[in-house]
Amino acid sequence: MFSELYLKTEIDSLFTVANEFYKNEQYQEAIRMYNSILDKRYISSELFYNLANAYFKESQYGMSRYYYEKALMYTPYDAEILHNVNLLLENIPYDIGFGLPSEIEKVIFWLIHSDVMLYLTILSFLLVILTFYYWVKNYFFRDVKYFVPKVVSLLGMSLILIGIVYWIDSKNVENYCIVVKNTTFIKSEPVESAKEIFILNEAMKVMKLDEYNGYVKIRLPDGKLGWGNKDDFFYL
Repeated sequence: MFSELYLKTEIDSLFTVANEFYKNEQYQEAIRMYNSILDKRYISSELFYNLANAYFKESQYGMSRYYYEKALMYTPYDAEILHNVNLLLENIPYDIGFGLPSEIEKVIFWLIHSDVMLYLTILSFLLVILTFYYWVKNYFFRDVKYFVPKVVSLLGMSLILIGIVYWIDSKNVENYCIVVKNTTFIKSEPVESAKEIFILNEAMKVMKLDEYNGYVKIRLPDGKLGWGNKDDFFYL
């Protein structure tokens, strides 16, 4: 408990220093301090949002978009974050790739990063126990015809809830990535000698399909496929 309190105090202190750097327009120093908080495995929408703002001020649009989108994964309906990321996208003169999260994706993010998942899991577990209780109680003391519908109903609800929990959790996958280099050359195959087939610009959002041999296979909204150096992307 003491270590957790110390860590919180340290993080609060780092936040204060980083915010002061940002207010004084020392954006690189602010970025360094915010990243030092990330190094301590502290994650929050506020931290991602502040990092995105600092990178935006430094015209590092790829990193800025990445952290805006990370912030939206934790608070998908935050009006301030949505305003700033849209402002960023308006400043990008070329193709931005995939757009911001859809309404369905926002709901999934909200479910994953709220207590709803925990409640659903607990409720599913309780329904399974209740189902077993009814089965034992009625199997030995009641007519089979009486308890079968109840058991089947409870078991069905349990399976539905477990399925919902599993489906939501399965959506928490790194499907998208952001180009963080000024330009990245996309090849036809994941080898150095492969032909370059097109170029991606900084801050483009693409879909990640596979990873192999230091390359990541990506897909664009128009269906184009290719392989790019994995170090040129940050994965959401």
